[in-house]
Amino acid sequence: RNGPGHLFTDQTFENVEFRAFVRVNERGNSGMYFRTVPRPEDPDTWPLGYEAQVDNHDPRNFTGCIYDKAWPGHNEEPITRDEAWFDYRVRAVGSRVQTWINGVPMVDTDLNDFQTGHLAFQTHHRGNEIMYRDLQIRVLDEQGEPVGEDAPVVPATRANEASR
Repeated sequence: RNGPGHLFTDQTFENVEFRAFVRVNERGNSGMYFRTVPRPEDPDTWPLGYEAQVDNHDPRNFTGCIYDKAWPGHNEEPITRDEAWFDYRVRAVGSRVQTWINGVPMVDTDLNDFQTGHLAFQTHHRGNEIMYRDLQIRVLDEQGEPVGEDAPVVPATRANEASR
């Protein structure tokens, strides 16, 4: 495809913690969506929900931010670099949303717009190369405690083909 693409999980989540090792090419742009659903009127465009941004060059919405919703108070520029793997962790329990990059806290905020939805992994534009590895997903209860044993990776569905 010549535009955006998203890979959605089959399962929906309310309280969840997930992490992945992520790498983008130069000028790459991606995101790890959570509590998200495809737009009913146009499922091939940007989904509804929250996006944990992956972008090393956007001065406002850089890696670790929740796109257009929350930004770190202590970082004024990205701490990730093109072509380098980094550990990205996202936790959503109730309205509290947190992100970490390589173990460094980035965002800790309250967001109430979306309480449940899929996880989705984005490629933003043509020529964008994004890699995810070692994906871990853990379902949490209302107090943020794991439900059962560590959750295995949840199967994904190809909602629309990713561009490259």
